[in-house]
Amino acid sequence: MKKLKHLFAILLTIFCITNVSYAASLDYGLYNVKNDVYHEQEIGMNMARTYLNQTMRVDAKTDGTYYYTVEFSGTEYMNKHRILVNGSQVSTTKKSNSSNGTIKLTFKVKSLSSKIKARIYVDAMGRDVEFQIIPDFSTAKCVQKYSKKETTKTDKTDKTDKTNKSDKKENTKSDSKKEDSKKESTKSDSDKTKETEKVDTAKDSKKDSDKENEEKTESKTEEKAEESKEDTKEEKEDKTEEKTETEKVSAENTDEKKSSKMPLIIGGVAVLAVVGAVVVFTKKRK
Repeated sequence: MKKLKHLFAILLTIFCITNVSYAASLDYGLYNVKNDVYHEQEIGMNMARTYLNQTMRVDAKTDGTYYYTVEFSGTEYMNKHRILVNGSQVSTTKKSNSSNGTIKLTFKVKSLSSKIKARIYVDAMGRDVEFQIIPDFSTAKCVQKYSKKETTKTDKTDKTDKTNKSDKKENTKSDSKKEDSKKESTKSDSDKTKETEKVDTAKDSKKDSDKENEEKTESKTEEKAEESKEDTKEEKEDKTEEKTETEKVSAENTDEKKSSKMPLIIGGVAVLAVVGAVVVFTKKRK
């Protein structure tokens, strides 16, 4: 068994070297290429061969890079399909077809001699399974040839698409930031409006309170004014009464003075009459 494994390893090495020589002669273009699989155990080999499509696609770019596309079936039993290039996991573009349970993985390699492995999680086994994918470039069939200009144009289109996608993402982020800023601004304006309304309400309340106080003050002032008027009126009435009484007293005093002078006048007249009588009598005796 060990001898068979060693023999298979030797044959695989020879096969890979032969493939590299074929791969080196690939022109720029799109190719359909057959593939082989390798796993240490026969069960793993059978499973890999069953669920990996025998035909893969190789896209040879003019910039010296290559893109492989491999297709797997049985996605209802397996998931988490990953690709390793030279031992390192690489990013892939996945395209699933749920109607037939297949998935296509496209990934980039720097060289056609790169070692490719698939890593898949098998539900029934509850673990990952790895197996090697070996392109057979001797079976390569050109689907589309690239000229230098076409590839450059395609690359430019790809770059433009990527740039546009990047711009869209940036614009989306910018729009999102603007929307968030707008929401924050709206919220701030709403808060300011509420604060303004509170201030206005407080001012209105204060104005109403001041108005009530003014009305109360005016009412008190009017009451005081009325009281003052009444007091002034009463004082005037009192003064008028006092003046009337004073006038009465003055008149009475005047009458009294006149009455007191009358006896004096009468007495004086009487004295004068007596004196005159005496004088007349004296003259008659002489």
